[in-house]
Amino acid sequence: MSSTPGHRLGRYGAASALVLVLACAVTAQKTAPQCKPRQVKFERGASSIVLRGRLEPCEQRIYKLRALRGQKLEVVLLPAENDVVFWLFGREPAERHALVLDGVHRNGVTQWTGELQFTGDYEIRLGRPPVSASDQQQTLPYRLEVRIRSLQTR
Repeated sequence: MSSTPGHRLGRYGAASALVLVLACAVTAQKTAPQCKPRQVKFERGASSIVLRGRLEPCEQRIYKLRALRGQKLEVVLLPAENDVVFWLFGREPAERHALVLDGVHRNGVTQWTGELQFTGDYEIRLGRPPVSASDQQQTLPYRLEVRIRSLQTR
């Protein structure tokens, strides 16, 4: 077996490197915090809520709410220049998979308003866009405004 300078890992060195990489991946997976959805609960008689938090690097935050067909949902994420975005998913009770709502770009959005097409569960997932202009190492604050109302009460 011939070797060239810089390529002296060999059969056992490559296997050791692979074991080390797998061990690190398993350790990272075990220590990563679980992304548990947080239920959005409106105060009695209220149609809006403001949720505040801080998004750690490479973290997602999920908020769940149940809404009715025909209601108008408005979601605004501030500050818009913060490099945190959201995706809005809906799931009809009979469906297994959630679908991204119309008007939500695959790279995320900072605001969305629309009429809900079915009664069911909705998720607002906050995160960093796939292509981010900011340093992924810093924690970013956010303010999420969620407003829901029937179309008759404009």
